[in-house]
Amino acid sequence: MDELLKYDEPPKPPPAQTAKKAADSSNDISVLDFLEAIAKVQQQQEEEQSVEAIFGALLAQNIVNQYNENLARLRIQQYLQEQKEKEEQEAKRQEQLRMQIALRQLQALKEKEEQEAREQLAARIFLRSLFQG
Repeated sequence: MDELLKYDEPPKPPPAQTAKKAADSSNDISVLDFLEAIAKVQQQQEEEQSVEAIFGALLAQNIVNQYNENLARLRIQQYLQEQKEKEEQEAKRQEQLRMQIALRQLQALKEKEEQEAREQLAARIFLRSLFQG
């Protein structure tokens, strides 16, 4: 029975080992604190990298948006320039048409006046021939 009692109770360490265990446990706490600090630093670095990645993505998106806005402005300016050129060409074409119409009217007026002058000349010649003959 004494043997059973011996096995039930763990052997007591000598006092020197107890002091060593106390020192080891204080080292364990220091190591645990150190590991926790490392984990916190790593987590903080990951959070900072995540924030940097978000800001980087926002900056990239902002750059893309500015590029698209500038491109849209350029296209609008090109469109407006093309419309202005088309309007100017149309105005020139209209002016040319007006000039052609005016020229035709002048030619028709000249031909009419020439025809009237020929008719008057013919009438004078006819009247002279009547009086002379």
